[in-house]
Amino acid sequence: MHRRERSDTSWWRDWPLDRDDGATLAVAFVTVVVVGSLVGRMLYDWFAPNGLTDLDERIATWLLENRDQDLNGSLEWGGRLSDTVPKAVVSLLVAAASMVAWRRWREALLIGISLVFEAASFITITTIAQRPRPDLPALETSPVATSFPSGHIAAATVYGAFAIIVFWHTRSRRARTLAVVATVAVVTVVAVSRVYEAAHFPSDAVGGVILGLVSLAVAVRVLGEPADAATRIEAGDDEGPPAQIGPPGSLRSAS
Repeated sequence: MHRRERSDTSWWRDWPLDRDDGATLAVAFVTVVVVGSLVGRMLYDWFAPNGLTDLDERIATWLLENRDQDLNGSLEWGGRLSDTVPKAVVSLLVAAASMVAWRRWREALLIGISLVFEAASFITITTIAQRPRPDLPALETSPVATSFPSGHIAAATVYGAFAIIVFWHTRSRRARTLAVVATVAVVTVVAVSRVYEAAHFPSDAVGGVILGLVSLAVAVRVLGEPADAATRIEAGDDEGPPAQIGPPGSLRSAS
């Protein structure tokens, strides 16, 4: 699905979403919550203990027994990369910069929709699933007492919206590779930190990554690619000119 935006001074009036998009988001949210909650209840309540919960416990116990004081300090900051305040600040700054640079809503909405969808899905699923956090001395406390899925890791995965924007606006392999590597690195650091700190079990981390990826997929599905997306040019669609990352005014759709 591809959509065009206006390139004149009234771009801010060209809201790219309609009622159908709202309905799509609502259906996607209910589906994700139902599936996520059922998975959580089945794995960690109705059919527990099982092979997965036993593996979770063994890994968590092993990490506790092999904690290192120096490593404790090094990993302490890892989980904070996707804390609420840093995540909100970074997202708002990038969203604002994208609106100034490309004079349209699409990139900012990609960031906002994926982040809000992830946060709403996470808090609903974890409230229903009710999996307790590891019963081990934790290095980091949390106001949320439940463990599945990991909200921090889901939020870190949603940083992938920045990588998607890079793919939309450049065909440079170096830029794209850097965007993907940076996203994977952040997710890895947050995941390792949260599990090491005994804030989550390993399967909670996997659930967080899946929730983050689904949130990104929903946002892309609702918004669609811009008409001038570099990915679209690669596919042989000549409707719009090749997109480049550049200063304000350097990108306009062919409308």
